[in-house]
Amino acid sequence: MGVEVHFFIGNHDIWCGDYLTKECGVIMHREPLTTEIYGKEFYLAHGDGLGDPDKKFKLLRSMFHSKTLQTLFSAIHPRWSVELGLTWAKHSRQKRADGKEPDYMGENKEHLVLYTKDYLKSHPNINFFIYGHRHIELDLMLSATSRVLIFWETGLTSSLMPCLTERISFGRVYRGRDTGLIMFQQNKRSGIIRNKI
Repeated sequence: MGVEVHFFIGNHDIWCGDYLTKECGVIMHREPLTTEIYGKEFYLAHGDGLGDPDKKFKLLRSMFHSKTLQTLFSAIHPRWSVELGLTWAKHSRQKRADGKEPDYMGENKEHLVLYTKDYLKSHPNINFFIYGHRHIELDLMLSATSRVLIFWETGLTSSLMPCLTERISFGRVYRGRDTGLIMFQQNKRSGIIRNKI
């Protein structure tokens, strides 16, 4: 028995195989999940790739998710593959101002918010859209019954907590510099964990 844990695969977790599922019983999600919790509809996702219109990014993302390319890359000795990965990440960070993620770009430019607004048109019953990935903290009402929440490493402030029912609570999970989100439902003995964004 115990607590059911759901892990949302993100851009830093592409290589997650079935180890956590086999060894720990973790339920892995590579796609968004829509679920009902205490009478509220939740749309839960890592956020990577949702709403980003950049064609180069989409091509690169599809390459990273390719099982064939993953198999070929895994054949390279770690001495070279790890160095390649670190160099790639460093180059990617250097493209950004001060090596940091951009701040919140506003309701009409933020990719996850635009994606959510579009998705909400065909799924108006969803109350909470919860993401990570963007390295910002956001609580935005989209309608009288729907809101989007984006969590990041700054923690879960008290201003975000009351938006959910008292039976649902959030906490943080740490792994080195990375952080994740865990959601617990009281009396149901289940939780949802989202990995580093």
